[in-house]
Amino acid sequence: MTYISCFNTQLFNNLLHWTRAKVPHRSIENLTLDWNNGVNLAYLVEALAPGSWENLGDVSPDTAEDNIKTGLKLAYDALGVFPRIKVEEFMNHQVSELDMATYMWQFRNSKISSATQRTQRCSASRLVWV
Repeated sequence: MTYISCFNTQLFNNLLHWTRAKVPHRSIENLTLDWNNGVNLAYLVEALAPGSWENLGDVSPDTAEDNIKTGLKLAYDALGVFPRIKVEEFMNHQVSELDMATYMWQFRNSKISSATQRTQRCSASRLVWV
């Protein structure tokens, strides 16, 4: 049991370090409470798939359920990150750190989808031609 506990601590710390590097302007100290309102999820998705989250500046902790629903959908559509955790669990202050880590780990291995890349190229080309 000690080995598993040690492995989890290393895994969580590694994941936290990676996440902080992706969204350095956000205060992320853990894999549970810092994600409950969906704001950090929004910024992580946007960092990995730029342009995928419209109106990112309007994301508010007061709209946690909508933030998380949108984040789970965009993460799946843009990055192929399967929603292994339910919205209600994501919002729960007692969410399992292991469940969150399992979900979040997918982001490390994610690749922006070809549909998202095409949309970004189209958006960029419209900006060039206008």
